[in-house]
Amino acid sequence: MRFRDNALWVQGYVDESVGSKKIGIIATKRLGGAVRRNLAKRRMRELFRQSQHLVKPGSHIVVLPRTESLALSYGELRKRFLKLIASTFMEK
Repeated sequence: MRFRDNALWVQGYVDESVGSKKIGIIATKRLGGAVRRNLAKRRMRELFRQSQHLVKPGSHIVVLPRTESLALSYGELRKRFLKLIASTFMEK
């Protein structure tokens, strides 16, 4: 499944035979220099860590932060991330 927003692009699948939850973060040079890319990756890892209890077991999520994600506050980014993963990757 693919979902997009101005700040994030999310893709992934749920494999219910596997119990672990995984996230992959792709921060390309289009996002900026190393400092900006690392900031984007740290923010996405923290979002996933704090939201892990809401995510279905077996979820494999790939996130591509876009340039706009760096301008958003952490709270706004969290809201957008949860909205994007809600339909497929969150427990009902």
